[in-house]
Amino acid sequence: MSVSLYFNTIKLQQISLITKFISTYNSSNSRYYILEERSKSEYVSYRVRIQMDNFCYTWRIFTPNEPKVTCMTFSLQDYLDTIKMCVNSLCKVWENGASTAYTYTLDCGIDGIRMCSKQLNVSGVTPGYYTLMTNDIKTEMFTFYPVKDKFVDQYTIGIGDRRYETFLTLWDNDYKQIRHQFEMLAYTQKAEIELFFDMSETVLKIERRSVLDQMIKTEDGTSFKYKEYALVEVIPNRFAKMPIIKGYCDYKKTVKAFYEGLLSLAMANFMHGYPHDHERMLAYNKIKSPIIEHLITGNYRDDTSYETRQQIVKTILTIEPDYDQVFVDEECCSYSFDRDGLLDEDNLYDREGNPICMKEMYEWQQEIEPIVIASATGQPYSKDWRSYHERGLKLAHELRKRLSPEIDLWYDAPYEDKSGIINHPMLIL
Repeated sequence: MSVSLYFNTIKLQQISLITKFISTYNSSNSRYYILEERSKSEYVSYRVRIQMDNFCYTWRIFTPNEPKVTCMTFSLQDYLDTIKMCVNSLCKVWENGASTAYTYTLDCGIDGIRMCSKQLNVSGVTPGYYTLMTNDIKTEMFTFYPVKDKFVDQYTIGIGDRRYETFLTLWDNDYKQIRHQFEMLAYTQKAEIELFFDMSETVLKIERRSVLDQMIKTEDGTSFKYKEYALVEVIPNRFAKMPIIKGYCDYKKTVKAFYEGLLSLAMANFMHGYPHDHERMLAYNKIKSPIIEHLITGNYRDDTSYETRQQIVKTILTIEPDYDQVFVDEECCSYSFDRDGLLDEDNLYDREGNPICMKEMYEWQQEIEPIVIASATGQPYSKDWRSYHERGLKLAHELRKRLSPEIDLWYDAPYEDKSGIINHPMLIL
């Protein structure tokens, strides 16, 4: 029996185990997984135990009513090449329309097989028997945010182009527990967060890793320089039918992306589980964390007591320029500046209790009026969106300094901007 033949009988969830096995082999000299496959006859089954020993993988295949165990041993590279060949072959024949061993759509799908193929090209590239350096790492972007304009609620999660959408059907998550799990990054340099949004847990693991960047010879010996990364692992829920995703990401950007995604998901409760105005901020404030925000900005200190573990937010403003507004609050009330740069809202003041005046933001918002008119009338329009957002983000940070800590400020692109430069709201810290 060859590995290739046996591998074609393994369901997608089991491919996930293999993918995880390959992606984590450098953390241990010995690791085991049990894979099972039942045939149409309930009395026939196969079991496989995989062991890594001395940088070789050994498959022990157990078959019913046969006392002899089939063993196959591969070197590290042979094992990786064989698994990649199996997955890529399955992907190729499926895309060409050929028949496969998969007869039920619930077993797996072509999207999952494609992601397995991509994941295998990322995993297993840094053997544990030599020093990992930054040259060995390809940094990717971590993604986590609600999907806009969907008839049903969904969110996107993943690393690089290995991401997927899954449903958001439960609104009674323990957001405070999620925040505490996330805050463990500050104390143990790693966190395991359980998102129970779709009757089954999606698990996100984040670990801060210091990777050797340079070794410099000096008069006193050798000097070492390191860079910080986030080693991220996404374990999909059982409905996603996708493999486990793992990769290296920028540490601060990963923490910020996940934090923004959690707050965005919490804000979605405004339309679902919390109908009363005085309860609308509950889910949002359960996620709000000064500790996480200090990790993002680089201001976190191990010797800080953090007596105030949570800053209560009373208002959420989102900068989203339109022809008659600069930003909106959590109740969709619009705010704008007049020609003199004064904010036309009596209830919103700066930290000293003075009216907010920002003529530059009024002029920046006025640039969007001809774009909105052209879009509404079907006329062509163009805009240097990158420059526009650079100025907008600069103004947003200036406004953030003036606002009370009880107000959270977000930045989003106008509806007419299809450039994708700002593809989801950003929290201004």
